[in-house]
Amino acid sequence: MQALRLPVVTEARRKQHIQVLVGLNIVAYFSAMLSIAWDTSEHVKGAVDSFWYPPHFGIYFSLLAAAFVSAYGLFLTLRSPGSLGEKLRRSPALVALTVANIIGFTGAPFDAWWHETFGLDLTSWSPPHIHLIVGSVMVLIACSIYFLDSRPTEDEARLLTRPSA
Repeated sequence: MQALRLPVVTEARRKQHIQVLVGLNIVAYFSAMLSIAWDTSEHVKGAVDSFWYPPHFGIYFSLLAAAFVSAYGLFLTLRSPGSLGEKLRRSPALVALTVANIIGFTGAPFDAWWHETFGLDLTSWSPPHIHLIVGSVMVLIACSIYFLDSRPTEDEARLLTRPSA
């Protein structure tokens, strides 16, 4: 039985794929924000919800899609030539984006557990909501760094170092 061989992707093509994936991540988070607005309006109306509540489906699906999209971008980066350290240093914004998406996605089960344990929130500032907000802010920062950088996948580590005079 032959081992599964993935097609060889050129560096230029990999960069294009990652740019599209980061763009899709932004779309997924925008979709999550719309679902959060819907969820908030339902809470204001006094609707009692559960983990399996229609506004939550949009949030969960968006966060899951964003996590998968960034993980696939990281997978493409890890397939490039070089050592693991070199690959990760080459794309720190993408690594930060993947970590931020994991933080955001893990907020959903944390929120469900919180409600099961402590009941409905009296305020929006519960620990699971803070967890979700931190993940979302990290996603926005990572996407901003990625797209504001003129060479996002070539040498993102230069953002962390001082330019020489």
